[in-house]
Amino acid sequence: MLLRMKQFIDQENISYVLGPIMSEAKLKLVPNPDRGEEPFSLPKMLINVVMQELALGLTDRQFQDLMHLVESLDYMTRSQYYRKYRPAVKEYKDNSKHWWKFAYRCVVEEEVRRRRQNWDWNHMKQHRELCKAYANAYYEKKIAKKPKPDIEATVAHCEKVLDIFNITLVRKQVEVKLARRGASVQPTEQKGGWMSWSGWFGGGEQQQGTAAASGSQGIAQKFEEALTPAEKKKLYGAIDYSEDALPLDYPKEFEEYVLDFQLNQL
Repeated sequence: MLLRMKQFIDQENISYVLGPIMSEAKLKLVPNPDRGEEPFSLPKMLINVVMQELALGLTDRQFQDLMHLVESLDYMTRSQYYRKYRPAVKEYKDNSKHWWKFAYRCVVEEEVRRRRQNWDWNHMKQHRELCKAYANAYYEKKIAKKPKPDIEATVAHCEKVLDIFNITLVRKQVEVKLARRGASVQPTEQKGGWMSWSGWFGGGEQQQGTAAASGSQGIAQKFEEALTPAEKKKLYGAIDYSEDALPLDYPKEFEEYVLDFQLNQL
């Protein structure tokens, strides 16, 4: 397998869009920047990345293929609104009636009627009521452990009628509402343990009551429970971490994270 791969790579007719990259990265962690001869002189995390060469290039053939790809994507984007009106025939010959009707429906449905309908007050009212119903049903679905059948039916009906833009907009509004509702709940107190490592990387910021945070807490709790006291002590000693350590009061000019990137040749 390796021999075949090497023979393939050694071929001279290969033109790389992005050439092979040779880089080197170093990571330095300082768990306690307040200790040492000069406190807070070193950041908590220092990453140094050196890239020797970054080669980019396109041949004429690759450029032409790229332009064809862009044109195809543009064609698919423009045709997505009219695909539902396309007749179920494959040939143009002897099917002129179907294709003229297809062209007529595309113009009338997407241009004429759509413009008139969007500025109709009754349509605006119905659309707003549908968005409100979808927002309420989607909210109830998210907070309920087992949503009711009527809630599921309402969500399915609204998602069938609304377009992807309005569905995404309503969901974002519901997610903001859920985040505010979760933030208003009294958080449970956490003393030490694996999750207190958040202060080691994030300066002791409180965890938000979101789904992502609860998921990470569950994984971290399982990982901590899997460690024996001896393994936990050995791990804490290796990274110089203490469960009883208090959050540090950093100076204003202290740089907590530093990333150095060097590109020698482009």
